[in-house]
Amino acid sequence: MKLFLKKIRKHLSRCVFPMTRLCASLLSLFGSLLGKVYKKLWRYSDLASYEHMFDYLSGIKNFYWLERGINGLKPLPIGAKVLDLGCGDGIFSGIFYSTRAKDVEAVDWDPKIITLAKKNYQRPNVVFRQADITKISLQKKYDAVYLFAVIEHFTVAEGQGLVKKISLALNEGGYFMGSTPLFSEKGGHNVEHQNEFSTEQEVKDFVSMAFSHIETWISFWPHGRRECYFLCRLPK
Repeated sequence: MKLFLKKIRKHLSRCVFPMTRLCASLLSLFGSLLGKVYKKLWRYSDLASYEHMFDYLSGIKNFYWLERGINGLKPLPIGAKVLDLGCGDGIFSGIFYSTRAKDVEAVDWDPKIITLAKKNYQRPNVVFRQADITKISLQKKYDAVYLFAVIEHFTVAEGQGLVKKISLALNEGGYFMGSTPLFSEKGGHNVEHQNEFSTEQEVKDFVSMAFSHIETWISFWPHGRRECYFLCRLPK
């Protein structure tokens, strides 16, 4: 009887497995198409930040956007206090940083995107709030502060003021991590960009006004995008 049932299960698996694979392929194709449609329509929406849920749907080949979560999580100590500035839809705070941090404070200026973040990525140790990060007063101390793809949206004075403010809000041994795209020619890429960077050295020089221990590296994305990451540490 057991042998008979084993043969039946084996036969069924041979029939069902190809159909399962076909369904997975169709779902993947549909998700990819849905992601492309959203990307085209997003520019006409009233959301200031891209909703990364659609990056998941775009397929396994679209993995570069995950670098912000993975790079941010790598140096994060267990039980850390985190500040995520310009958190956007909240996916990195909710899915990545919250798994290791004790507390995560995630801030963005757009109330609509904060509402979306609370709906999709709320966790017991994550607090999402709306504020202009160039004007907020950082009274607490943090072990890690993140600022991914945000610094180019501010004027030089606003950006330098924010970097200085972040350095004063870090605990001893804390770090400041972020990124910004690099452009061979500045201007004309995004109407919201007020201070674009062309080289890795420019980024390093920009944050060196408040930090002396700086590591930078470049990630080469599809379609010619170069993302420059920086990791600034305070001495222990």
